Amino acid sequence: MYSDTNNTAFDSIINFKLNNAKQENIKLDIEYSRESLFIQVENAFDGMVKYDNNTADKRISTRKSGGEHGHGLKNIRKFVEKYNGHIDITYDENTFTVTVLLYVNE
Repeated sequence: MYSDTNNTAFDSIINFKLNNAKQENIKLDIEYSRESLFIQVENAFDGMVKYDNNTADKRISTRKSGGEHGHGLKNIRKFVEKYNGHIDITYDENTFTVTVLLYVNE
């Protein structure tokens, strides 16, 4: 168990996703402090990033095959913008990192 917030639905989803991330060797840090939620996900990849000229700032790892790339990041970016948060996407030759900061009002 990774999450134990006493919210069964939230804990179930987070624990399921974190378990999957661990099995795939994906580093996923989550921290809540002073009404801010910080999430950072790091994943190894082949260093190849493709930019889609038809969509602003859509970054796509070429590690996967097929045409269904970049929708996860697109959805995350929309969610973060909707709730006035911040997203930062960085990468080097080995690691793709997404960092999200959300402000949580009680």
